[in-house]
Amino acid sequence: MSTWIGLDVSKDTIDVGFYQEDSLTHFKIKNNLTGFRELKKKTPSDSKFVMEATGIYFLKCARFLTKSKSFVCVENPLKIKRFADMSLRRSKTDKKDAL
Repeated sequence: MSTWIGLDVSKDTIDVGFYQEDSLTHFKIKNNLTGFRELKKKTPSDSKFVMEATGIYFLKCARFLTKSKSFVCVENPLKIKRFADMSLRRSKTDKKDAL
């Protein structure tokens, strides 16, 4: 079974969050080529990545992952917000957004 990796992308950094074997993994990477390579090393090889379309900041990461033959899903930010509203989440942090 694939591991779904949540990415919360900002101009300079990307928060990465996922659950693996009932434990939470969270770390930050730089939003550049070095960070993207680190992301691939720190995540399982069968990972699927999901992120929201945050202006233009998500594009380089999405392209890198696609070129490396990874599954990438880019979601509408409003869809993510509405999901959080329906889940009654009251706090908003990059870590929680990634998860």
